[in-house]
Amino acid sequence: MADPIDAAIQETMRKLGIEDAALDEDGALTLDVEGAPLLLRRGGEPVEGLWIHIGLGDAPEGSVAARFLMRAAFEGWSQGRMTVGLDRRSGQAWAGSMLPAVGITADLLESALVSMIDACDPLRERLAAGEVHLADDDAAASQAPAAGAMRV
Repeated sequence: MADPIDAAIQETMRKLGIEDAALDEDGALTLDVEGAPLLLRRGGEPVEGLWIHIGLGDAPEGSVAARFLMRAAFEGWSQGRMTVGLDRRSGQAWAGSMLPAVGITADLLESALVSMIDACDPLRERLAAGEVHLADDDAAASQAPAAGAMRV
């Protein structure tokens, strides 16, 4: 019986017109999607699955940028799509999600990829343009948080 992760990747890539795409000996496959790196990586901890990572670009510095990335992470997570993190070595922001190996299909992988790419495109565009200012930053900065409250 074929490995479900390998089978899902191969079928999805064939649908997208990418032939001979497969995980390498390290369990990873890197592609370029609309100018952004896309990394598919087999993972075994805490559960066997396929990690999907999409590069968002250089992470800007400063508290407003950190709040922008935290908001993006929260929104992506709350919509069931992804979370956002930073690669400290490269300074790059990345979006990530994981599909468990149990029940993975090409349709599920394709749907996850489309959903993540759609969610990442506006984030990548805003990071590239340096537009990390949130609309409510000025109002939030003028209001003191309630005692014990954490504001993101």
